[in-house]
Amino acid sequence: MASQDSSMWKYERNGSSGASIGSSRTSQVLASSYSSGQVGVSMLISCKVEDQLMHLRSGLKLEKQSRAANMYSEMREEARDHARVRNAYFEQARQAYLIGNKALAKELSLKGQLHNMQMKAAHGKAQETIYRQRNSDIQTNARERMIDLHGLHVSEAIHVLKRELAVMKNAARSMDQRLLVYICVGTGHHTKGSRTPARLPTAVQSYLLEEEGLDYSEPQPGLLRVLIY
Repeated sequence: MASQDSSMWKYERNGSSGASIGSSRTSQVLASSYSSGQVGVSMLISCKVEDQLMHLRSGLKLEKQSRAANMYSEMREEARDHARVRNAYFEQARQAYLIGNKALAKELSLKGQLHNMQMKAAHGKAQETIYRQRNSDIQTNARERMIDLHGLHVSEAIHVLKRELAVMKNAARSMDQRLLVYICVGTGHHTKGSRTPARLPTAVQSYLLEEEGLDYSEPQPGLLRVLIY
């Protein structure tokens, strides 16, 4: 029995290049099984495969989050460009006004206002694209709906929420049945600044209560549930 155990531990050390990749859970399972004399090659392989799957899932989740962050950044880049140019024109207009050149100040200010309108239009375009991409593959049924507001600014999210709830209320009335609506607002983990409170969840909760007159529950953090009819 001693020689058999020795060969098993030798297999564990030399069996694969991933031997160093493990978890405390694997170690505990192996230690417990070894002490009871039940450990075997199949258990060692099973534990290793489970650990590798956990690492793979973790990597895929991070990759998905990174792709989403890149998408949001790209969608907002055009608006940010217009904002930078707008600010530059407004600053130049201020300087021109201070030196008494009011005609130039007015001209520069008008250019800044133009870029401000273009910035708003770019944000509007980004809003629709982000919302469509986030909600295009959501699976629902006749009695349940989902509204994913991730990636939207607060004012955009409220605008979309108002529009979508109106559509769903009409659908519920036409079908003469209640609809259970889940609203994904997130928990603010990606909000810039560790001390910055998450604005979207609070704004959506206030809107539901004060503007729509809808009570909500929170089955899990970042997910609100309302009943409309």
